Amino acid sequence: LKLISPSQVQQAIQFVDSRIAEMPENEQIDARLKFAESLRKLTRLDNSYLSNAQKQSQVALKLSQQSKNSIATSRAMGQSGRIFLQNSEIGKATIAFEQAQSVALSYRALDLAYQWEWELGKIYAKAGDTRAMSQYKAAVDNLNELRKNLIAINPDLQFGFQAQVEPLYKEYLELLFKEKQPDLEEIIKTNEKVQVTELENYL
Repeated sequence: LKLISPSQVQQAIQFVDSRIAEMPENEQIDARLKFAESLRKLTRLDNSYLSNAQKQSQVALKLSQQSKNSIATSRAMGQSGRIFLQNSEIGKATIAFEQAQSVALSYRALDLAYQWEWELGKIYAKAGDTRAMSQYKAAVDNLNELRKNLIAINPDLQFGFQAQVEPLYKEYLELLFKEKQPDLEEIIKTNEKVQVTELENYL
């Protein structure tokens, strides 16, 4: 990508944007969120992609609200939160994650809720905010319920994201150990989840 000039990159982004705009609304929302995530990851090479990522996320948010697609609205809010966070706009990121969490919980979208609770937990933990514990616990509880549902539907589905969620359990454990009076029952229960996850990853 470093061999491509900034003007060529911008032209490519505009081309993709114009093609996405031709899609039906529901497909467009999903495509814009995926495009925003791709651009966000590219900021590791060039930070100028971040503004374009936020633009895609905001358009997706507007479309999802217009179509009253609450799940997509939560996804778009959360995506915006991650972009704000990557740009060190902690206040805006926190608000975006809180809004995304609220929408996800109102529709029992646990696959989204635990992600936004996890993001909030990390923000609060870094700031030394006591709200970190409640967010991490909510994220772990919702993830546990989600995993049970996945196993009930299709046991094979759970293995696709074990490596992604294992850090959540470990970060929660670290937080529990830092408490003045650690909840031993919760520590044991969470540690068992870590061990099960590690075993599932190995198998």
